Amino acid sequence: NEYQQVQGRIFRGTYYVKRLQPGVLKPRGQVKSFDKLVEAITHDASTLGGNPVSAAAALAALNVYRSKGAYERLHGLGRYFREGLKRVLGERGVAGTVIGDGPLAQMIFTDKPVTDYRSVKAADGAMGRRVMLGLFECGIFLNPMGTKLYLSLAHEEAVCDAFLERLEGALATV
Repeated sequence: NEYQQVQGRIFRGTYYVKRLQPGVLKPRGQVKSFDKLVEAITHDASTLGGNPVSAAAALAALNVYRSKGAYERLHGLGRYFREGLKRVLGERGVAGTVIGDGPLAQMIFTDKPVTDYRSVKAADGAMGRRVMLGLFECGIFLNPMGTKLYLSLAHEEAVCDAFLERLEGALATV
């Protein structure tokens, strides 16, 4: 359709990159809505997709990520950070598991294996909240909805080490 052709010309075939485009218009078809099948055109969109500022930032980020060693750096830093989190939890005797891959880490406060959503939800949420409040007292604000920690190429080991020191302080208060 004409819309998809224009979209293809503007985004040069770069699709499904959340910040770059306003979404994909899909052909009319059967869609389930409130337990009924209805004929509809659907639109796959994201919150900031197509916003000129977020699109420009995403294109700039893609250029950085294309640089040699970027992903190796992110994955190496993530491993370093997750190992540090495990070490701090172990030294403090806190029942917890550290999960994540690449530049993502998350502390799950449980002494049971974490294998799926249910095992995460069964973890000690109150402990997670206490740790987050302790970190807040130490000058670190995390999203109160969870303990996911995201690293970027702007981070260095020294930043991870500073976080781990503050985590030690926070754990001493819980």
